[in-house]
Amino acid sequence: MELQPILWVIPFAGIAAIAFALYLAWDVLRADTGTDAMQDIAGTIFEGAVAFIRRQYQTIGILAIGGTVVIGLVITLVEGQDVAETDIYGLDLGIRTGIAFLVGAACSMAAGIIGMFISVKANVRTAAAAQHSLVRAVQVAMRGGAVSGFLVVALSLLGVYGIFAAFGGFTNPEDAPFLIVGFGFGASFVALFAQLGGGIYTKAADVGADLVGKVEAGIPEDDPRNAAVVADLVGDNVGDCAGRGADLFESTAAENIGAMILGVAVWRIATDLGWPNPEAWIFFPLVVRAFGLLATIVAMFFVRGREDENPMNILNRGYWVTTILSVAALALVTSQMMQTIGDAGAGGTPRGSGSLAPGWSGWRRASPSCSSRSTTPRGRSGQSARSPRQARPAPPRTSSAVLRSDSKPPRSPPSPSPLRCLPATSWASGRSRGSPISRQVSAASSAPRSPRWACS
Repeated sequence: MELQPILWVIPFAGIAAIAFALYLAWDVLRADTGTDAMQDIAGTIFEGAVAFIRRQYQTIGILAIGGTVVIGLVITLVEGQDVAETDIYGLDLGIRTGIAFLVGAACSMAAGIIGMFISVKANVRTAAAAQHSLVRAVQVAMRGGAVSGFLVVALSLLGVYGIFAAFGGFTNPEDAPFLIVGFGFGASFVALFAQLGGGIYTKAADVGADLVGKVEAGIPEDDPRNAAVVADLVGDNVGDCAGRGADLFESTAAENIGAMILGVAVWRIATDLGWPNPEAWIFFPLVVRAFGLLATIVAMFFVRGREDENPMNILNRGYWVTTILSVAALALVTSQMMQTIGDAGAGGTPRGSGSLAPGWSGWRRASPSCSSRSTTPRGRSGQSARSPRQARPAPPRTSSAVLRSDSKPPRSPPSPSPLRCLPATSWASGRSRGSPISRQVSAASSAPRSPRWACS
C-alpha cells in the first residue's frame, strides 16, 4: 500500500506532543516552590498520592497480566474460522488481541501516573506564583494540567498507530482495525479500576474531612489543622487526575479504533468504485487527531495576558486559537484525504458518484426489475405527438442490454455498473439539458401519465 505523505503527521504529532509535554513538565518543575510551610504541606500530599498510586497500580498491573491471559484464551477458543471477521483467527488472533490489551493498559497507566506526578508538583508552584503574578499562576496551572492532557492523547495516538502498523495495517488495512480492538479493552480495564479506586477514595476522604472538621471540631473547610484535609487533597489528585486521565485515555483510544473500523467499510466501497487512495478513509481519524495535537501545542503559547485581565479571557484565548487552527486543519485534511472526484475508475465506474458518467445521458440499461420502455419522443413546445389519454404503443422488443433513446448511432457502452431504479423524470432531472432524454421528458412534463422507471 502506497502511503500518502500526509500520513506521516501521525507519528510526528505524537512524538512532538510527548516532547512538548516533557518541556511543560520541565517548565513547571523549575518554578518557585514557595515558603517552607507550603512545601511541608505539599510534601505530605505528594507522599500520600504516591503511596496510593503505587499500591493501586501494582494491583491493576497484576490484574492486567491475568486479563491478558484470559482474553487470549477466550479469543483463541471462541473466534474460529467460521465467525472471525478477518483471515486471522484462533491462536494467532488470541495472541495479537492479548498483546494489544497489555499495551493499551500500559499506556493508560503511564499517562495517569506521569500526569498525576506533575499535577501534584504543580499545585504548590501555582500557589507560590499566585503571590506575585496572576498570569504566571494561570500559566503554571495550565501547563501542569496540559502535561496529562498531551500524554493521554499522544500515547493513545501512537499506541493505536503502532499496533496498527505492527499487525500488518499497511499491507492489509482492511483487517488491522479488527486486530487492535484489544488496545481499547486494555485502556478500559485500567480506567475502570482507576476511576473506581480513586473516586471512592476521594469521596470518602472528602466526607470524612467535612464530618470531622466542620461538624465535630468546628474548624473551617480545608483547614491544615485537620489531617483529613490532606487525605482529601490526595484523593483529588489520584481520582481527578490519574483516574480521569485513564478514563480520557480509554475514550480517546475507543474513538480512534471505532472510527477506523467504520473506515474499513468505506474502504471497501472506495476500492470497488476506484476512488483514489481508499486507505485514507481508515487513517482519517488518526490524521485529524494528529493535527488537533499540533494545533493545541501552538495555542499553548497564546495563554498569556495582562495582570488586570479576567483569567477566563486568558484561557479562552488559547481555546479559540485551538479551535480556529483545528477547523483549518480539518478542512485541509478533508480536501486531501476525502477526495473522490476524478476521472472514471476501474471498470468505467465514475469516482465519487454512483450516477452515470458524462456522455451516458443517451443510454439506459434494461433490468429484469425495471420496465424496459424507452421514453417516447414528443413534439416541441410542449405539444404531445398524441393525446394524453391515447394508449401508448408498446415499444419494440429487443434483446440488447442497452436501449437507445434517439436515432443516433449508439456508442459502445461502458462496463456494467450497479443498477439504480428511479422514476424517469427524477433520473433525467440530474442530466444536462442537452441530452436526448432530458429534452423528451421536459417536453412531456405537462402531460399526465403513470410513472415510468429508468435504470442507471
